[in-house]
This record gives sequence, C-alpha cells and structure tokens, in this order.
Amino acid sequence: MEGGGVLLIATQERLLAIDVTKLGIRRYSHTKFPPLPVVKVFNFVEEGYSFGASFFKWESKLYMVGGETTSSGASKEEHCRPVGSGFDLNSRASMPSRDIFVSNLTTLDSISEFHNHSVTMSTEKPSPILAEFEGKIYVLSGPSRRCDYSLETPTFEVYDPSLGQMEPLPDPPFYINNNYNSYKCVVARCSVEGSSIYMLVGGHYYCYRIQDKKWDERKYAMDNIPVQISMLPGFGGQLVPGYDDIFICFRFNSLIAVMLRSDGGRPFQYINEVFDPCYRPDSFSYDGLVVSMGNQEMCIVKPATAEARDRDRSVVYVATFRVEKLHSSAPACNSDDSEQPQPQPPTPRPFVSVTCLSKGFYDLETWGRETPKISGAFFHRWE
Repeated sequence: MEGGGVLLIATQERLLAIDVTKLGIRRYSHTKFPPLPVVKVFNFVEEGYSFGASFFKWESKLYMVGGETTSSGASKEEHCRPVGSGFDLNSRASMPSRDIFVSNLTTLDSISEFHNHSVTMSTEKPSPILAEFEGKIYVLSGPSRRCDYSLETPTFEVYDPSLGQMEPLPDPPFYINNNYNSYKCVVARCSVEGSSIYMLVGGHYYCYRIQDKKWDERKYAMDNIPVQISMLPGFGGQLVPGYDDIFICFRFNSLIAVMLRSDGGRPFQYINEVFDPCYRPDSFSYDGLVVSMGNQEMCIVKPATAEARDRDRSVVYVATFRVEKLHSSAPACNSDDSEQPQPQPPTPRPFVSVTCLSKGFYDLETWGRETPKISGAFFHRWE
C-alpha cells in the first residue's frame, strides 16, 4: 500500500477510521473472526450529532449532512435504536435535521472534530441520499425513523462548496402523497451517469437531468433504461484511479471490471481474486460499496454472512486490490444482457490484471448495535 491514509466507513451512528495497511490476507476461521483494524471510532450519535447523518468528502474536507436528532432526556438506547427495534411509535422522539457540519481532515483526531457549517439546508433531511457531480453535492431527503413524519419541500437541494450556497431543486416524482417511507418511495441507491443522476426506487429507475434541472416524467424498467446497465444504481461502483475507461462495480453477487468503450460496448471481466472461497454474499448488491484509493488501488466493503461455531453470523467483508490494464488484451465478455449472445473465443483473455492486497471477514464488534448497514465509505490520504 503506497503512502499513508485511512479508510473511513460510515454507519448510521458511527464513523470508523481503518488502517488499511493492517488488513492483510485473512484466512477463514470457523471459530472466530478478527476485529477490523480500527484506529479511531467516532460515535457521532453519542456525541450529540444526528442518527442517520450522511457523509461526503470533498478534497480535504469531510461533511456530515442531515439525519435525525433525539429529544433531550432520551436514553442512549433510544438515541441509537434501529428502525423496527420494538420501540413504541410514540417513544420515537426524533426531529430531522437541516444542519451541515464539516471537518478539516488533517490528522486522525480530526475525523471527530466537526463544527457547524455556515450554510444550512432549506428543509430537514433525514437519512439523506447524496450524489456528487463536478464538485457539487446533490442532497435528497431519505426515509425517517418516524412513520408519521410529513415530507417537507424542497426534498431535493444542491450544495456548491466553491460558493458555499444551497439551491432548492424540483421534488422527485416518486415522493407521492407526502409519503416517503413506503417501499415505492425509498431510494435504494443513486449514481451519476454522464450529466444525469439515476435513482433506484421501488424496483424502477428515475432520472434527474442536471443540466436541465428537471426529472424525467417517466420511470424506467431494467430493460429500457437508456444507460449502461453496469453503471446503474444498485451496482455501487467506481472508476479505477488513473483509468477513465475501467469501472469496478458489484453486479448481483459478483464483482466485475467493466471496460467503457467509445463505441458503446461494455465488455466485462469477473474479479474473483478478491474473494475468500467461503464468501457468501447477500443477494442485494447495493449493500456493498467500492472505494477508490488512488494509485490504481481499490477497496470493497460489503456486509456478508459467515459460519462460526456452527451458526451463521453477520460480518463485514473487506478487500483491497490493485488494478492494471492489459492494453493488448481482447474483451472477456459482454455485459449487455439485452443483446443476443455472441460467439466467444474458447479462452477469453482478460483486459485487466488484479493483484489482491488484502481480503477477509471481520467481526462487527466496533460496528455498534445496529445491523451492518454501510451509509458511506471513503479513502483519505494524508498530505
């Protein structure tokens, strides 16, 4: 691993700083799993910040956006409780937040040194969904812990860090009848393709045109979405640092590399080197994240299930790897499922070389009381 830096993993109540140089190649154990090499834990909920806040990193700054605060006098158990934990609705004394906090990432301690940003959002944003385009951060209200919470307009805004300004944007068409806690309204994942933001909601895709500042009136099914399937929400991917045409993403239960060709083709290659033979992924690819680490290095963070002492346990799977393009190689497969299958050579040649730097299952001791839900992951290299 070149240079010094930390992997930051955000959950709904904690921010974990992980030393990637201490991950290593971990052999699967049927008795126990090692803890993540966490060098600092920031439980922002216990420190008075909002449950379910979302994070994004811009240059050397880390932003904490929205979430829900708990009323004074509430217990820590109430403050940190996950949705559906058995608490009576009337005890869910929470209030969505419109605040933005920022930290200058200069040292390890700085990940817990947040201060109020001078800009606040127009309306409260519980569990906000974030997308970045050309340095601007698009913020959409997410699901609230309170089932009776009313939707406030605008639900969608954009923040420009260079100007320090928020701009309200049109509400999305899937927020219907002031209700955004049902399956048909909850955003599973969003991603940017070209100059559009696509959101996976209730099994369909919705598109926001950034240049036009408007949502498409129609919703898209998988078979008629007008973008490359591998780039869609739900596949949690990133471009490889140093290459603008190699994209690493989850696809169902697999990790793949996709070549983004100028002719519109999208050959892909399975990346099996990063998985332990005992890896049993969940069936929802949007639960995992791909993180760009610089210097052609990547990281995956994904909840998984593994057996220990004859019972299944929830764990987190983390792997780091280096990707290099093989310029003389031909495409391995074609990822366009809508086209007729084309004849393939007997032994398809890969177009990238993958070197696994670390991989393994890790215990969730430092994760907190919640289930292993990842709300964000970033790599920051110290200057």
